[in-house]
Amino acid sequence: MGQTESPEALDKLLYYLRAFSYYGDNKALNESDLDRLAANLQNLPATPRLQEHFAVTLYRYFNEQIPTQVESLLPRLTP
Repeated sequence: MGQTESPEALDKLLYYLRAFSYYGDNKALNESDLDRLAANLQNLPATPRLQEHFAVTLYRYFNEQIPTQVESLLPRLTP
């Protein structure tokens, strides 16, 4: 994920991650994978749809495995 992707492309990517979190093997992701995901989430545009995906991604990928990542990413959610 980066600055050059359109909001539509980011929406599709985050939707895929959301589906994977339900049906894939999250335990196959290592700490390095999750660190890269967290770094990329820092750069998401603050659109309502992407913010929804952001919140779900925080919960599904970081809440149980790396709760400290949630704390560092939580301020990214906009009111």
